[in-house]
Amino acid sequence: MRERMTSMLRALILAAMFVAATAAQSPEPAARLVFDVASVRPSQGPPTGISRPTNGVVRTSAAEVRRLIHYAYGIEPQQRDSPAIGGPEWIDREFYAIVARGPANMPLADGRAMMRSLLEDRFKLRVRVERRDAPVYALVVARKGGAPGSGMKPSAMDCRAWSDELLRTGRLAAAKEQGPDCGPITGGIGGGVLQVRGPATVRELITAIERSPDVDRKIVDRTDLRGTFDFDFRWTPQRSGPGAAAPHDVVSLFTALQEQLGLKLESQRAPVDTIIIDSIERPTPD
Repeated sequence: MRERMTSMLRALILAAMFVAATAAQSPEPAARLVFDVASVRPSQGPPTGISRPTNGVVRTSAAEVRRLIHYAYGIEPQQRDSPAIGGPEWIDREFYAIVARGPANMPLADGRAMMRSLLEDRFKLRVRVERRDAPVYALVVARKGGAPGSGMKPSAMDCRAWSDELLRTGRLAAAKEQGPDCGPITGGIGGGVLQVRGPATVRELITAIERSPDVDRKIVDRTDLRGTFDFDFRWTPQRSGPGAAAPHDVVSLFTALQEQLGLKLESQRAPVDTIIIDSIERPTPD
């Protein structure tokens, strides 16, 4: 009987040790990030953007609530991200001024997480994330062997740290501290022509061309091209209004990518995270 009791006691001790060891090895849940202080007030507009964290401060003088949600979840409609779905109509027509302060050196990802907490606490926002199959463009190498075109040459510079810092902070000034000569020149140069010129990674190329009128969906990188390239790339999308090119001068992005860079956009489908708004309320006054 004594041996049986001793055996049972030993088993209980071993079980308790196993539970304690397992608990010690379990990762702690991620801490919920919140601003140190935040002011939320109704605003009359006109609508403005929302700043990247600068000296620990995120601010907007007039932003629609849906735009605040997009900021919080890293949704960039200009870069063809799927917008948040649902919610009452007032979140698209009422504006709010926000000044929110966190740590002085907080990265963009932390600023977004703190904005999510602010929306949950002050606006009672509740969302869910659904992974939906959606059309995308895959940027791939068009030429056999992966040789780039004449408008995309390996660079003597290394802009990867510049690119990573821009992604981390969302601030061009912070990226320039990593490499002041990095970063492509993008935008119009007259006659309806758009350009990407200068040293950059494929990440920056995609960011620039996603804004083209030619593009109607998200672009994902399938090139497997790493490092920095010197770009000299131009195209002339078809569009209307002042500054538009004449029809005979139009050069589509799709054609220019193949001829100048040796790349192409292929239509594919891929799972894309979509934010669904379940509920939201107007905030309580400060």
